[in-house]
Amino acid sequence: MEPVTNQMLNARREESCVGVTTERKYFRVGQTWIKRSLRPSEWQINPFAGTLVVPRFGLERILNEAAAMQFIAEKTNIPIPKLYACF
Repeated sequence: MEPVTNQMLNARREESCVGVTTERKYFRVGQTWIKRSLRPSEWQINPFAGTLVVPRFGLERILNEAAAMQFIAEKTNIPIPKLYACF
């Protein structure tokens, strides 16, 4: 499948999708926020350079962010969103 642009992703946005970046899609379902990495079919073309934008370290970044949130929640009094799942 041919790479897409951010405008193309926004034009065919899924239900509950509130935003798209070059690495993630963001959804809001009720009071819950969901962040997921883009699928390879959703990787985008850089509009300035015309090159394919491949998200870097997608899974590792999500897992590291979840671990950091969990650590902060357990060890400090800093208010952060509740983490339900990370995979």
